[in-house]
Amino acid sequence: MSDVAFIGLGTMGRGMVRNLYRAGNTVTAWNRTRRPLPAELDSVAQAESIAAAIRGKSIVFVCVTGPDAQRAVFDELLDCLGPDVLVIDSTTTDPAESVRIAQALAERGSRYLDAPVFGSKSEAWEGRLDFVCGGAEATFRNAEPLLRNLAATVHHIGASGAGATMKLIGNLLVAAQMVSLGEALALARRAGLDGEAVVRVFDVTDYSSGLIRGVSRASLRNDFSPSFYLRHMLKDVRLIEDLARRLAVPLPATAPIGPLYQAAVNEGLETSMLPAFTNCFFPCLDWIRLDRRRRRHGLGHFDKPRRCRKLAASRHCVTCLRSVVARLLAAPFGIHHGNRAYDRRHKLSASIARAGHNREFDRARVACRNTVFARR
Repeated sequence: MSDVAFIGLGTMGRGMVRNLYRAGNTVTAWNRTRRPLPAELDSVAQAESIAAAIRGKSIVFVCVTGPDAQRAVFDELLDCLGPDVLVIDSTTTDPAESVRIAQALAERGSRYLDAPVFGSKSEAWEGRLDFVCGGAEATFRNAEPLLRNLAATVHHIGASGAGATMKLIGNLLVAAQMVSLGEALALARRAGLDGEAVVRVFDVTDYSSGLIRGVSRASLRNDFSPSFYLRHMLKDVRLIEDLARRLAVPLPATAPIGPLYQAAVNEGLETSMLPAFTNCFFPCLDWIRLDRRRRRHGLGHFDKPRRCRKLAASRHCVTCLRSVVARLLAAPFGIHHGNRAYDRRHKLSASIARAGHNREFDRARVACRNTVFARR
């Protein structure tokens, strides 16, 4: 049994604290915003500061939303951390940031393991997360018994930063699956297929996954209960883009994904769930058709907009995204529209321009062009 400090009580952190506590560990937690905990966690002490939470602890968990929150936490944590402390960091972050923190902790005589997780709220609460860890082999072996209390599987990937890198690689597949699932469900709906029948096929085919099955069922039920916010997926996509750029790895097939998530966030869906993304964003594809007479010029023509159903999780109607999606889809093929003159002729609203959709389209087009011709 261990005396553990836990920094970050968000969607994932609460479940991880629950399972650490159930395993018999003493847990002192700190969160940037103090919130009431579930009744099952009433016995978990909440400290007033990071310094108070980690005082006298030999093991510190960190699980915050991203690099910005991570830097803020470690700037304070490093000032008050003693020697010979094991820090286990489950933040989804830039691998370079993980390496920097590992070096800073080593200079203070402590150890660092980047240990991000795959899974969402239910897996965290039930102790079925998958940990991917980066750090020294000895550090991993010291942390592994504690991680087993929270996990279905625990993997040592390599040196510091390797766990954070593996997390981004996995999330690239997640982001791409959600885009393809949204398009597939829009196509199935347009074709008049029964949703339950479609999901039953997903259950047994080799191209499916647990993520596809779970999100497609939630989409059919309009279930948008909190599990993973779109703004966090957008953050992860930006981290993936930065990593690929540093390593000079072309990602031509997935380059347009970031702008699609950005467009959804711009429309107020940042606190919506992935099922909301598939339900609300991609049905707009049903309203797009290219006029054959003008297709060779790369100019689009749109059917009259239909009124979309407003989601329980968001009061924003996203039918206005149909034009943005059409231009983003054209980006990989070098079709040049989305310029201001074209937008004025087609009377796109000023609100779309202010939201930055044109800039996002340009970023997608340039990213596709640059990654295709990136030098090895």
